[in-house]
Amino acid sequence: MRVGPYELGRQLGQGGMGAVFEARAQDGRAVALKILLKNDPERVARFQRESRLLASLGEADGFVPLVESGVTPAGAYLVMPLVPGGTLRDKLVRGPLGIDETIALGRALAAALGRAHAKGIVHRDVKPENVLFTADGRPLVTDLGLGKHWDPAAPGASQSISLSRHGIARGTAGYMAPEQLADAKTVGPPADVFALGAILYECLAGGPPFAAESFVELAAKVARGEHEPLRGRRPDAPSWLVASIERALAPAIEDRWADGVALARALATPARRSRGVVLVALLLVAGAIAGALLAVHARRPALAPATPAAPPAPPPRSRAAEVRALVEAGYSRIRANDVAGANVCAERALALDSRSGEAWDLSGVVRDAQGELDIALACANRAIELDPRLSVAWSNRSTYRARKGDVDGELADSAHAIELDPRNIYAWFQHAKGRGEKGDVAGEIAEETHALEIDPTFAEAFANRSAARLDQGDITGAIEDGARAVELRPDLRSGWMNRGIARVQKGDYVLAIADLTKGIDLDPTVGMAWLGRARARELSGDKEGAARDLETFLERFPNDPQVAVVRETLARYRAAK
Repeated sequence: MRVGPYELGRQLGQGGMGAVFEARAQDGRAVALKILLKNDPERVARFQRESRLLASLGEADGFVPLVESGVTPAGAYLVMPLVPGGTLRDKLVRGPLGIDETIALGRALAAALGRAHAKGIVHRDVKPENVLFTADGRPLVTDLGLGKHWDPAAPGASQSISLSRHGIARGTAGYMAPEQLADAKTVGPPADVFALGAILYECLAGGPPFAAESFVELAAKVARGEHEPLRGRRPDAPSWLVASIERALAPAIEDRWADGVALARALATPARRSRGVVLVALLLVAGAIAGALLAVHARRPALAPATPAAPPAPPPRSRAAEVRALVEAGYSRIRANDVAGANVCAERALALDSRSGEAWDLSGVVRDAQGELDIALACANRAIELDPRLSVAWSNRSTYRARKGDVDGELADSAHAIELDPRNIYAWFQHAKGRGEKGDVAGEIAEETHALEIDPTFAEAFANRSAARLDQGDITGAIEDGARAVELRPDLRSGWMNRGIARVQKGDYVLAIADLTKGIDLDPTVGMAWLGRARARELSGDKEGAARDLETFLERFPNDPQVAVVRETLARYRAAK
């Protein structure tokens, strides 16, 4: 059967409006052809609208592009490239995805939706079946049959006919936000954010967040936000990732990420990652990346020191001993990344003695690990109120304040923690970091050194001192500290990355590439590492590898301040071919 100039082959799928066939063009190209099944006025109008929306979103935007559209006696049709890598549903049938694969997928899809949202378009049917993969594994969003302009001021919005009636749910159950279940006509970008959150939950958990035997029951669960916490279904997932997905699934629009751009930013830059980055004067030569690389600082885990101060007014000895044992067990579980187990310890400790400062401090550490920074800060405040001489509570509150950008509070709290317990290495660590954030790099190095005199096995202090030494131009010292950090903690990405950047400056490009690759494997969410490896590859003569790293940087960090410079550099690479 022919449709226009195309010869139809096997059917690839069918939806409510049209069927999709593999087809062959007159020049032999394989394409996907979507043909309208019924030609009633409303369906034709939707099909025409889909054609216009597809024409405004191409492959560079993360969407399956439109090749052409037309009308024949058989019906209206759209032609798109044949995307050979199958759907996300095909992947999920085989089981949950890995964490890194889920993060990369989430970033790409959120960025694609963000580009649509910026053009005033909302998809309204984001689901695994509508995510296709290219031959090289890149995800593309497809099927804008329910897409519409949500912003009447957007270019082309005046051509889009309003086709949904008020109070009608259009979309796919399980991926529709509460407001879309109530009225598809009025939804905006947060509805797509919700759908992508449901997809990412399913990628990690192996099943959808919302399931029920009837549509009515499912809609009620969605409206209440009633689903099993992702942490329980995928305990190995990073807390920042779990928090980002759970926020995307919030039933209230105002509690969700505003649009795809905001979600992409959250997935590219975890909110609970280490304290900022320190610029290194590493300007790149003409024809390379014209910018500066960054040194990464280790995140100090919120933990108790080896000898926490005892509460001044303890409960009866037996109960105090039990609370102390639970608190110590909780900290041990935190160090082992068993956040759920630590939470059980904290809850039991508070049930035994709700006035235990140590129990409240542990509860704050648990909340911090779960991504609930404001609650963690409130727990630390309560711990200090109950036991103002608990040094660890002051140093932990210093950490939380640092993450909220309150450097003065970070310095004040960590200084007080040191006064209470001069051997609290975490307090020294946090105070050193605060000094560095204020520009006092020499003071930062001195205090990191003091922390290492107290505990020579404190890997995070070596990693931070490596960054500070690199900032001062002490390349040899930076390499030595980075080496010691990874020797003590092979999983400490900041140690690998800082040593890698120092090796770039030294000219040891092969070793630098190896270090930065290890750091990226441990945490691909640090843009500096991709730029650093691109620089090392460029200087070692591997311009193709450098270009790939720059392309990855642009895909993963679309809002980074260095994007414009990186685009220029990449354009020069391509022009030189």
